[in-house]
Formats: sequence, structure tokens, C-alpha cells
Amino acid sequence: MSDAAIKNDKGELIDPTPLCLLCGQGHQHFLERLASVPREPAPPPRGKGRNTVAVSASQCLAEALFSPWHRQDSTPSFRWDPAEDVRYALMARDPTDRAYKAGTQHGANRLAAVGLAVLTLAPKMRAGRTRPVVVGGAVDSDGFSFAIPIWRDPATLAAIRVLLSHPDLRKPGKLKHLCVDHVVVAQRISVGKFLNFARGRLLT
Repeated sequence: MSDAAIKNDKGELIDPTPLCLLCGQGHQHFLERLASVPREPAPPPRGKGRNTVAVSASQCLAEALFSPWHRQDSTPSFRWDPAEDVRYALMARDPTDRAYKAGTQHGANRLAAVGLAVLTLAPKMRAGRTRPVVVGGAVDSDGFSFAIPIWRDPATLAAIRVLLSHPDLRKPGKLKHLCVDHVVVAQRISVGKFLNFARGRLLT
């Protein structure tokens, strides 16, 4: 957040990062979760009875980075995963039912919580008001979206941050000289009182 980006005229509320999707709905609070998730090394054991399997901290991180996600954990998340967009119209049963509720990928959420600090936030004037913006993010008529460059060769953290803030990031094919094969854009959506990110679409 930035104290220059105020949400209302009275100066009472600071406008949070557009990546904050938890604003108290269902007693889910972003800062509390941002602090707690990285401190939980591993999720609770998976399965039931004789099929219970304990997962180590290193294993759940390795799964997030190198394996297909199976979302078998019951730990808190940030609603950044498109799989968390569960709606009545798309489900055979009540998506709020605990027995039916989708799980999370704990290692991915731990990495995301720590990595959020890389996405620098700064205040910017838009539509007559100072608002927070993050590298990789943009706002248009459809609302906020986040662009993710997919690069071919290994890249340093500094190089990735430059790619995220490049002025041609959302122009198809413009970053090929920087080894970017393509760019995926994820749209922030509103589902009732909840916010979520939709599945990323290829920028063409």
C-alpha cells in the first residue's frame, strides 16, 4: 500500500494493492494471511485413516515448482489461483460445502506470499485520483489485469522485474528480442462479494 493513494475523500482508508483480493469477506483478511501463510512450513497430513500422508516443507515447495498441481491441502490461500473461482452455476453441489470445497497448493501460496514483495507498488494519478499500481498490472475498461511474461532462458530476479515493467509488455511479439516467447494476462474478476483471478489468456 501507499499512503499517497487514499480510498476516500476524508483520508480515512488507504487504497490497497490491486492484488489484495481479501477485504474481510467471509472473515478473510489479507495482511493477517500474508503474515501467517509463509510461517506454516507444511500443510496438515493429506488423506484419511491409513491413507494419511505427511508432507514436508521441501516437498510441498517442490510440488508447487516442478509438478502438476493437485490442490490437496486445506490451508489458507489468497484467491490468486483461478481454481478458487467456484460458483453455483458451475458446480454440481454447493461450492461452500466443506466436504466439496476445493483444496489449495500450500507450497505455491507460501512462495507467492514471499514473492509479493517483488511486485513494487507506487501511487499513480488515474481518473483524477491517486491510485496504487503494481509492476505487471494495468487497468482498462474490464478492470485490473496482471501480465506474466514467459521467457525461454534462465533469468535473474532483476531481469524479471524489468520485463514486468517494460512498456511493451502487453504488445504481442515486442519482447522476443529479450527471449520472451509469449505473455499471459490474468483478469481480476468479481464473483458476488468475492474477488478472484480468472485463468490467464494468451496475449495475441
